Amino acid sequence: MACKTVRLRGSIAATTNAIATYLASRNGVIKGVQWTLQQITSVAAMAASWEISTNSTGQLLVNDPMGQIATVGNANSSTAAGGAVDSENFYQPCNYSIKAGDRLYLHSLYLTGAETTVVQASLLIEE
Repeated sequence: MACKTVRLRGSIAATTNAIATYLASRNGVIKGVQWTLQQITSVAAMAASWEISTNSTGQLLVNDPMGQIATVGNANSSTAAGGAVDSENFYQPCNYSIKAGDRLYLHSLYLTGAETTVVQASLLIEE
């Protein structure tokens, strides 16, 4: 089987459904997600989460949600309002089967703070 990388990317500053979407063209298995988060916080603290899901709206506040594939959360703080820059890059393994025609969504949830985030989720898909 061959592997390919699919990128879901967006720049957001608030809770957002479907920041980015992907329509699977073939059957496959998502083997993992490479997350890249770049945040600029304009207040002393912030907390946010992101998810990749088969649902068209975010399920980050739902207990035992259906359709979540991968989630990540982040919080940071600075000693004074007006600034913290945070960058993270990590790999989250998974083993999630997808079929041709499945649509995947990237969602965000902001819990505290005001910020701009560039989030990128690179899916490693084995077809």
